[in-house]
Formats: sequence, structure tokens, C-alpha cells
Amino acid sequence: MSWIDERLAERQALVERNRLLDDHAVQVYAAVWKEMMTFVEEAKTKGFSNLLTNGSVQNRRLILAVPGNDKTLSVTMTDKRIIRASCSGKESRFELDVCDGGIVCLRHDGEQVTEQEAARRILDPFLFPDLPPANTSAALIEKW
Repeated sequence: MSWIDERLAERQALVERNRLLDDHAVQVYAAVWKEMMTFVEEAKTKGFSNLLTNGSVQNRRLILAVPGNDKTLSVTMTDKRIIRASCSGKESRFELDVCDGGIVCLRHDGEQVTEQEAARRILDPFLFPDLPPANTSAALIEKW
């Protein structure tokens, strides 16, 4: 096999990978939002009764309604490869990837995460901005 054959095979593998990502992107995005809504419903029963949803399928929003100081969390899918969550100038990115077994998965800072874990990482700083991130080590919490 020549290097040209190898490069043609690489091109075909890339086309297949991109097709797989494109075919499953909306499904993964919807699954993350569904997990978020499960956590939102729990939060509503535990004192966060002022949480509202808004937006569109492409740009979903969660609003923490506080008189005179509403806070909005936007969750969008950009280019079918990235889920972006932003609030108060802070942003989290979750990249779609093809993981073991040819399954489309999410990565956050290079680490594979489930839809449920992505939902938690998106909601934690929105609901608890005064606390260090839940996945922060004890040493970093002391510095916080």
C-alpha cells in the first residue's frame, strides 16, 4: 500500500467520523438538556422554585428569576460538534467525539463525560456560583 492509499483511507475514515458525529449531534444535545431538566426539577423541589426555561431548540435558556437581577444560562450547539454553555461571561465547552466502540460521546477538557455529568457541570456554577466547582480537589478548595 502506498502513502497515497494510506491518505485516501484516512480521508474515508474522517468522512465516516464526521458523518457519525453529524448524525448523532442533535440526539446528544437533547440528552444533555433532558438530564439538565431532571436536575432542574429536583432543584425546584429544594428551594430553586424560580427556575424558568426559555429559548429555542438551537439556543436553550435557563433563567434564575430574581427580582431586578435575573441570571440566564444559555446552552447552544455550535457547528454540530460543540455544546457551549455560558452564563455571566463564563463558558463551558463540551466537544462531541467518537469514543471506544464507535459511540459518539462528550468530552470536557479532554475527559470523556456522560450526558448526566455534562448537565451537572453546566448547572453547578449556575446554581451555586458562590461555591468552588464540585469536582475541585480539597487543596484547591482551601485556596478558594
